[in-house]
Amino acid sequence: MQTWLVQMRRPHRLVHELKPAGAIAFQLFLACNVLSALIHPVFMAGLCYSLVSAPPLQAIGAMGHCLPVFTAAFLCGYASTIALDVVGLGRRGLLSHAWVLVLTPLHWFLLSLAAWRALFQLVFAPQLWEKIAHGLARTSLLAEAAPSAARDRAPPARFGAASSRLRLRPLRSVGAGDGRR
Repeated sequence: MQTWLVQMRRPHRLVHELKPAGAIAFQLFLACNVLSALIHPVFMAGLCYSLVSAPPLQAIGAMGHCLPVFTAAFLCGYASTIALDVVGLGRRGLLSHAWVLVLTPLHWFLLSLAAWRALFQLVFAPQLWEKIAHGLARTSLLAEAAPSAARDRAPPARFGAASSRLRLRPLRSVGAGDGRR
């Protein structure tokens, strides 16, 4: 979210540096991923409500001609996520862990929760930055490359620990005449 906002401060520069096709790809991959994470629980709640509030066949009939679009978006979203995850697990030699992909819908809800949390923090506490330690898993490429002594000294990652929260100073406005780009 923050990356998108920072890059969109100067959209002409983004298009110049990435070229038009790259800028479109940037929007599709970054902005659409954030937007889909924010919208997913809203649409799922609407779907569940429509299926619970009326008999299922009547609810499906009320969707009319939109039903194929809704179904395709729903199935393609989960299927594309699972397909990419299978490719990644295969490249790492971890296909024996593919069973966890059954939890993809739960993952999407947790991703949505994180996106909504990030949005609220961006609006109400923009200087708050929750750092996450990456590469601590045994199967991480960073962990494999690190010497074992350094891995043993690494502190355990704690989600939401007070020590992992940094307060950043607000950015000052950058003017055209200060020599920065």
